[in-house]
Formats: sequence, structure tokens, C-alpha cells
Amino acid sequence: MKNTKKADIHIRVTAVEKRKLEKAATKKKMTLSEYILKSLSDSNDRLNYMELLPAYTEIADRLNEICHVAQNDPDCDLRKRILEIVEREKKCTN
Repeated sequence: MKNTKKADIHIRVTAVEKRKLEKAATKKKMTLSEYILKSLSDSNDRLNYMELLPAYTEIADRLNEICHVAQNDPDCDLRKRILEIVEREKKCTN
């Protein structure tokens, strides 16, 4: 089995920087998370990132959906909504 590197990456950017990144990602027809991952990877690691990119973007999309629900409906039962999203994704992948 091949050795893999594991790292948690936390990026802090201002709203202006985020908009610039989103604009650049949109120009390249990518999501923000795809654009950031592509930008971070160097040529040696590009294949590893590209293989995992769909998984990263799926996770990011689900987290964004959960955050959107939490922000727009603060009175809802967040645990219940998270479970609904997870169950829906299970059905889609099976």
C-alpha cells in the first residue's frame, strides 16, 4: 500500500479575498473547493489530489448545505436535518 500524506488545511481569508477566489474558480468552471485544492497541489501531488477531488467536493457541498440550513432556519432541529441529508446521500450512492 502506498504511503499517503494526511493534513488538515484551514484557510483564513477576508471576504474580499474569498470573492476573488470564487471569481477565479468560476472563470475556470470549478467550485471554490476544487479551485483551492488544485491551487495547493504541486505537480508531484496533483494526481493524488485529482483522484480525491470528487470526494472532497462532495463533502464540501454537503457541509455547505448543512451550514445553509443552520443559518437560514436556526429554529429547526439541526440534528434531524443533518440525518436527512446523510440518508438522502446514502440513497443516491446505493
